[in-house]
Amino acid sequence: MDKPFEVKWVDEESGKTLKEKRIIKKLVSRRKVKKEYHYEVQWKNKTMDFNSWYPRETLRKRGFTKLITALDDKLAASQQDGYVQHRKR
Repeated sequence: MDKPFEVKWVDEESGKTLKEKRIIKKLVSRRKVKKEYHYEVQWKNKTMDFNSWYPRETLRKRGFTKLITALDDKLAASQQDGYVQHRKR
């Protein structure tokens, strides 16, 4: 997926807001924040120190639905593999 994604952050030393266009390499993980999911984004040509978290809706609006679905499917499959059914006695 080679769609540019504009990233903004505040430089700690200068206090200036900086921005840069980056390319998403993949979505690494997901966490629930209040009532919505946030996804950890790994950037192409950046170390994992630069990973960022974005809300599902932000990524969906920018056209990354396929990446979201792929990670959701992967996580659902891994949860099913580890699922242990407890029987009532």
